[in-house]
Amino acid sequence: MTKGRPRLSREQLALRGTLRKDRERPSSVIGSPIKPEEIGARCQTSGLKAVSRSARDLYWGICRRIAPIGILQEQDCPQLLRYAVYLDLWFECCRRVREDGMFMTRFDKEGNEYTVPNPAIIERNRAEENLRKIESNFGMTPIDRQRLKAQAEEPKAKGIKAIFAAMAVMDQDIDEQ
Repeated sequence: MTKGRPRLSREQLALRGTLRKDRERPSSVIGSPIKPEEIGARCQTSGLKAVSRSARDLYWGICRRIAPIGILQEQDCPQLLRYAVYLDLWFECCRRVREDGMFMTRFDKEGNEYTVPNPAIIERNRAEENLRKIESNFGMTPIDRQRLKAQAEEPKAKGIKAIFAAMAVMDQDIDEQ
């Protein structure tokens, strides 16, 4: 039986701003964490070429989002690949539900018509359960982000730099996915 709340990792405490020298604990990252500029070289994992192109794109995007937090390790890459595959499956199921509807019509042996829920809904729900489990490990849920207090905003530029930064943001095209 466990006693009390689970202990937060050293990295999580540092991100929250509550890491204290007198209560320091060992790092949860074995070795060095993957830096954002090292993602292409260190995040190659087996099975990456076996998944769909959309799942690979999701995987690389997730790696780029998690690496700056400082908790991404090479051992985590297979789990992130599974996350990307489940997310791709979730999107595919949503597309199938949109195309086929919430219910499907079937016929029994005698030719009687009956309605069943779309099987894509069940698969989507299973994928969503798996997504939630993996999300909580990497600070992707709102409560985990609150725990980590990951900075969503960059330090604000002042003066002329702020004007150029605002102009650069306005010039960017938004690529909806």
